[in-house]
Amino acid sequence: MLGRHCLRAVLLAGLFVPLASCGGDGLSKIVLAPETASVTVGQVVCFTAWGYYGNSSKPMYNKNITNSVTWGLASSALAGYSDSPGCYMAVGVGSTTIGASAPGYNGTIGASAAVTVEAAATTTTTRTEPKASEQ
Repeated sequence: MLGRHCLRAVLLAGLFVPLASCGGDGLSKIVLAPETASVTVGQVVCFTAWGYYGNSSKPMYNKNITNSVTWGLASSALAGYSDSPGCYMAVGVGSTTIGASAPGYNGTIGASAAVTVEAAATTTTTRTEPKASEQ
C-alpha cells in the first residue's frame, strides 16, 4: 500500500523543482543567539542561528543552521566579517538589526537580533616632566 505524499514545488524554466515536503519535520522557527549585543567600533560580534524543526505530529528538535541561513543587515553600523557567516565587525556608531532567514515548513522563516555599536573608548596619557630639583 502506498502512503499519501505531499510535495511543494515550483515549475521553473520548464523544470519541476521540489521545495519542501508537507509531511516532514521542516524548519518552523529560527532563533539567533545572542538576541541582543552591544559592541564598540572595531569589535567583532558573531551570531549563531538555531533552527527548530518539527510539527504537530513530531517532537520539536533544534540544530545549528548558522551556515545555512541568509544573513542581512539593516544599517551600515556593521560590516560582514571575513568568510564567517553570522560574524560582523562594528564600523560605525549606531543601532542596527541583524537578520537571518531560510526556507521553512510554511514559507520563509526569519529571525532578528538587535545590535548597539558605541564609540571605542579613548585613553589619554598625561606626561609630567620632573622638576629640576628632582633630577
